[in-house]
Amino acid sequence: MELGAAEGDIACLIAFGEAKKVYVNDISEQEMRIFEDTKKQFPAYVKNKLESICCDYKDILMRKPELRGACDFVLFRNGFHFLRDADYPSFFDLLRTVLKPGGQIIMTANSINIMIIKEMNRNSEIQQAFVSQDVSQHPTRFSNAVVRIQNHITKTETEIFRETSLCHEDLLPIGFEKSAVCVRKQGGNWGRSKKETGKITDAALRTRIVAKIDEHSGDLAKIHVGEVLYLTNTSRYFAPANLIHLFANHGLETLGTLVFNSKGHTVARLTNNANTKAIASEDARDIVRLGIIARFPS
Repeated sequence: MELGAAEGDIACLIAFGEAKKVYVNDISEQEMRIFEDTKKQFPAYVKNKLESICCDYKDILMRKPELRGACDFVLFRNGFHFLRDADYPSFFDLLRTVLKPGGQIIMTANSINIMIIKEMNRNSEIQQAFVSQDVSQHPTRFSNAVVRIQNHITKTETEIFRETSLCHEDLLPIGFEKSAVCVRKQGGNWGRSKKETGKITDAALRTRIVAKIDEHSGDLAKIHVGEVLYLTNTSRYFAPANLIHLFANHGLETLGTLVFNSKGHTVARLTNNANTKAIASEDARDIVRLGIIARFPS
């Protein structure tokens, strides 16, 4: 079974193999419609293996009670970092219920990347979060603040500020929300919006951002139509140490961990804190995903 499968492309490939049955889950009706349309194009021996389950993962067993103890493996790509702490018990209970004895969970999640590596070098609290096993004491949630200058005439963009801090609240990860804190229209001068600047609720952060914008006043003077954008989001990033520990807390034995770059290539096999630090020290690496293979002990 694939959880959060989107259009189900990987599940479809699995169905072309020796799998007897492949369940494809996603909460989006639109994604599942695309999957069903794609399935129609396959030979009968493939499409007859594929079955969609359109619902939240928490409702899967209500929809398909026959899945209890029926799965050899569960695949969950790039979705675990969207779960909140409060979701973990129900998520791991689902795995425990659907997997056969010896069945495996194969999962990927956001991991250490260039942005976090740079912040680790500057911020010991963030570094501790990545080398600690205790996720409860060192959360994997982060708030990111970014400022970019946009030149609307040349269609170019320059990042002038980026700062990452630990987020101790149980917030759902969100995509970047943006505010135009400074704007220059055709024939006018640069103006700063008090309303948009006020959206930077952390006063100390707001002061640092305003100072950084002032540092670039010379660059802004050369741009005749443009904006200074403030972007913020909340995200989760895991390292092998805290992800393995989190899985262990819910009764899972980790069989292996892998780190992938943005092209999907494996760049390292990691199992301990020392390896995590070694990878983190190599700024040239393009690291975006951590993979984990685990099972419940027999």
